[in-house]
Amino acid sequence: MTQTGTSTKAQASILKALIRSTVFKDFIRININAMHPDSGRKSVKTLMGEDPEVFFAISSSLPIVINNITGALTELAIQLKENYPPELLKSFMASLADDIDKAAVRECGMAWADLASEMLKASPELKSLIVQTFLIEAPKIKAGVINTFSRFVNSITLDDPQAFNIFVSKTFNKIDGQELGKAAATMTNALLDQKWHLVSWTWKLVLGRVRKRLGI
Repeated sequence: MTQTGTSTKAQASILKALIRSTVFKDFIRININAMHPDSGRKSVKTLMGEDPEVFFAISSSLPIVINNITGALTELAIQLKENYPPELLKSFMASLADDIDKAAVRECGMAWADLASEMLKASPELKSLIVQTFLIEAPKIKAGVINTFSRFVNSITLDDPQAFNIFVSKTFNKIDGQELGKAAATMTNALLDQKWHLVSWTWKLVLGRVRKRLGI
């Protein structure tokens, strides 16, 4: 057995022993519940303000942390699915969702999106790498999402063939037909008002298709 394998096995044994300890479980519960939502922000500000070198040294380990968290979340989903009934999981997940600070999640997403935008502007090489990665990985991700959704639709219609029809029907019944009609008319008229641009675009599209078919 490799040194890494031995270390992992030892860590698992230590964790099992700790989990059996009521004191240890109470210690984790108390400390997690005592965490303030802004503690993470303050920690980053302190590290960046006092010694950025330490912060970047810690940040260099983020891929390892992310990989471990990803693996943990994957195994958590598997264990929850195999060991707990869906009704219990539904209540548990709903409770978790209610406690998540949705505004903070949106702010985090916007902050990282802004950072990514600035990085792409400053680095054409990074943008090219991301595009290439996207072209390779995105079709797999999209196919996976479509396959998962297809299995979901097939599974709910297996027991009730009309279930999806009812879902679509109820969705359309809740749509404001007048507002949708006005919006569709507005967008259509706006598009048709650009008739010369539309004709030019259509002609270029048709010409491009012809050239592609003829190999010109």
